[in-house]
Order: sequence, then structure tokens, then C-alpha cells
Amino acid sequence: MRSPSLLVAVLAVAGLAQEIPGDLWQARDLEGRWVVVERSLNERPEALEEWCTFLVKSKDFELLEWLALYREAYGPVQALHAARAPQWVRAAVWASRNVVGHANWALQLLESEPGVVLPWLEEYDQLRALQASLAEGDARREGIEDLLPPLQEHTVLAHLEPGEHVQSFAERLVAEPRVTYLHQLRRELRGMHLANLYHDPWLGHLTALTSHASPEVRAMVWRAFTFAPADLIPRELARAAAHDPVSRLAEREAAFLAYSYCPHPAVFADLHQLAADPAAPLWSAAVSRLADLGTGFSLGLLDRIEADRLDLARRRLLDEGRAQIAAREAQPRDAASFAAGLATMLVRAAWADLACHPLETSLLPWTQEQVRARLGEPEVRAELARLAHDYTSPLEGEFGALQERVRSFAKEWGE
Repeated sequence: MRSPSLLVAVLAVAGLAQEIPGDLWQARDLEGRWVVVERSLNERPEALEEWCTFLVKSKDFELLEWLALYREAYGPVQALHAARAPQWVRAAVWASRNVVGHANWALQLLESEPGVVLPWLEEYDQLRALQASLAEGDARREGIEDLLPPLQEHTVLAHLEPGEHVQSFAERLVAEPRVTYLHQLRRELRGMHLANLYHDPWLGHLTALTSHASPEVRAMVWRAFTFAPADLIPRELARAAAHDPVSRLAEREAAFLAYSYCPHPAVFADLHQLAADPAAPLWSAAVSRLADLGTGFSLGLLDRIEADRLDLARRRLLDEGRAQIAAREAQPRDAASFAAGLATMLVRAAWADLACHPLETSLLPWTQEQVRARLGEPEVRAELARLAHDYTSPLEGEFGALQERVRSFAKEWGE
């Protein structure tokens, strides 16, 4: 164990002397140290390099590996490699599945060390394509006895099946046995996304956590679902949670945000219905999402809201949402791009029509007007003809007539 004075010196060298006194760092266990690092990086993301330097100098490789697994950064993997830490190969292999752009870097790092990496990959039967590629070379094989075995999903995501009680770590220095903390869930939900682990049992655990006893956990999980593939978000569960009058607004907004990513046409209709009513509890969340994905139809709806009846914060939100959509709509849209979006436009209109949604009386004429305004473009006419004859709906189980309604609109509006 390093002395407090030495740790203080190492912290100073790494530029972290103000983050935590050396004696308090030494008193913390791995979870306690993670909380400090996470808090530091949330407040000052640029401190990551300083933390990597410090963790290498203090040989805290386990914590450095956690940074590699749970943060959107490649620096910790590079630091593990540079230090020849026992974790470096397995951390790089894990990073090769990263969804935020680090996979190629990780593979390049592994390719740069064939003498070590190939025996390790063969020993543990990992990354067979890379094995085959490296085996074509003539690198001298080295020993791997100092390298740790591969990471396992159930270890990286060990806390995604917590008990009924999940606690805040607060000002603790060490974790209590058999207790799950909020930061552990938050960390592993991020790790699940970064490694693209959207399959069972983890996807099942994620869905089950939307019914957890803790409102903080439920809200956290709904926010995590916004990073999942849209077709895996439990749409009806999310909608029910968003409209649950008993739940806290923060949880409802998190569930609504997850719901808003679902590709179902009902989502588009519900977003606009809520955005049209400033008295709705979810109005701000709806306007915020329309700012991200709204169309010219959305802009027209927001323009009809009487802004002078809103408080300053909501008026600013409305103005910013309008400006964001207007800027997007002002961008020229060529015929190919418009044609590519025709199916979505017609499905939304057809669904609103068949569902007798309040939006149908405004969405249908707007969609028809948009389509007919571009009938002079061959790409648009060709796509309408294709939809009129070949459109197949994935939603036939809900509305058997949806497919025929889309085809009918395509034929009628394309003439």
C-alpha cells in the first residue's frame, strides 16, 4: 500500500491535487474511488488524461480498466497498453465492440502486437477473424502468463439485476457487502450501451428494471433506453409510464423520451398532440423532442401556440424549438431525399386516419400538399408508384387496413 504522502505527490504530478487528498483516496475501496473519478469527469471531462496518468503511476489498473469499459473514451485502453498492464489485451478486445467509434482503434492496437495478441486470442478463442489475419504473419510468439483472461458479460454488467433496495453511495468511502448503488447501475447501463449488449439476459433485465421499486432507478433505465436500438424499446410500457399520473415528472419525462424514439407512427401523433397543449405535464418534453425531429408540419403546429401566455422558460423553449425546426426545413431537400421519406410520411398520415387520431384533420391535408407539390420530380413519382403497388406494412397486426390505406394514398396523391 502506498503511503499518503506518496499518493499526494502522485496526484500533484498528475494535476489532480485538488480532486482528493491522498489519505482519503487511500481509504477508499474500488467503488469509492470510482465515485470520485466519475464525479471529477462529469464536472471536468478534460481531466481524463490526468486521471489515466495518475492511475498508471499508482498502478491502479483495475480502476483504469473500468474507465476503459464504462467511459466514452479510448485513452484508458491506450494507457493500459502503454503501462503493459495485465488487463490491456482484454480491455482492447472488449473495446473492439465499442459503438461510439473506438472499435477500429482497438483493433489497430491489437494488430500492432501480434506476438502477444495472437497467442492470447487463440488461448481464449476470441476474435477469430483477427486470429486468422494475425496468423498469416511471422511474428515471434510471446508468453501470455501475465495477461488476464477475457472479460465476461456477467462481470461487466454484474449489477443489472439488483434487489428491491438500491442506495445512493453518498459520502461513503467503501461499498457495503451485498448492496447495490445507483452509480453502479448508471455505470453498467452505460457499459451495456458502449458494448452494444442489447440481447438477453441483459435486455430482459433492462425491461424488468422499468418496474423497479425505486423511481430513481426507473427514470435512469428509461433514459438508458434512449440509447438502445429503437425497435427494442418497450413502446407500450414506455407510453404507460409516461402517462402515469402517480409517478414523478422526472420519471415520466424519461419514459416519454424513450417512447419518442420508437418508430411507430403513433409516437409522431402523440408528440404533436402533447406539443399542442401547453397545459400538458409533458409539454416541455414533447416540444424538446420536436426540436430534434420535427417537420414542417410540426413547425406549423408550434406556430399556432400563443407564446405570450407562457412563462419565460417555456417561451424560450418554444422559440428555440421553432428556430431549430425552421433551420432544418430551410435546408434544400433534393428529390431523392424526399422520395426516401415518402413511406414514413404516408404511414403517419394513414395511421392517424385509421386511428381517428385528433391529428388526422390537419396531418392528412398537409401530407397531401407536400406530396403533390413535388409530383414533377421523376424520383418522387417512381416512389409513389412503387408504394401504390408494393408497400407492405409491418403493423398489419394492429390495423389490417394500414397497408391498403398507404397504397391508396400513394395512388390517389400520385395522380
